[in-house]
Amino acid sequence: MKLLAPYNGENEEILKETLNEQREVCNNIKLGSFIKRDDRRLKENSGSWTILHYLVTEILKVKGYVFYYQQLNPLAPEDHPDHYYQLTLSNDLWLKNGKKFGNFCIGLDGKYDLNNDHALVLTMVIENNAGYATPLAFAIQTIKQNILCDHKGCNHEWYYQDLPSENGFERISKYANTQLWNPFVMINKHRPSKIAIQNLLRGSILYWFHIMKTIGKNFTHWNISWSIQ
Repeated sequence: MKLLAPYNGENEEILKETLNEQREVCNNIKLGSFIKRDDRRLKENSGSWTILHYLVTEILKVKGYVFYYQQLNPLAPEDHPDHYYQLTLSNDLWLKNGKKFGNFCIGLDGKYDLNNDHALVLTMVIENNAGYATPLAFAIQTIKQNILCDHKGCNHEWYYQDLPSENGFERISKYANTQLWNPFVMINKHRPSKIAIQNLLRGSILYWFHIMKTIGKNFTHWNISWSIQ
């Protein structure tokens, strides 16, 4: 869109011609520049993960927003969790919402492919009393270790401890174990999500949309007429 901004208001033919020219430029000069820039970031150790590491360790951790952080171990097998970066973020407001409105059921939404930084994104949400979805965090086990208690006057103390692998750290609340937080989870991808929450929470509920979508596909496969459906 930025490339076409100077041509705002031009007719369709000029826009098509401009778009084709920009594609040619991108395939050659701009692509080469992108590769050189990426290579320079790698050599100077100033890429996106380096920036994220600084943000996590120097800014977010001080505020207590980082619940779990693990740097990758390239020597670990690819099917082992230690082989990958892991980051869980939340805060006291989200935890309060989770305790107040997510005690019975929470929603889980995830992308099972990777983003541009080769990271898997998973989000947990709950619905507040106004009917709006509010984020809870990006992992389950670490939330159970930090969910707020009901004791009046409690300042919800927490502390950080290093991971056994020494590749990161996790936040733990002193009083989280006194809380029974065991909701159901609404999921949109049955098999991977169900496996992920096994033995962690009360159980899983498949989103109604996906149930109806699956039924519709089966009706089509079985050649059931629309009148019967």
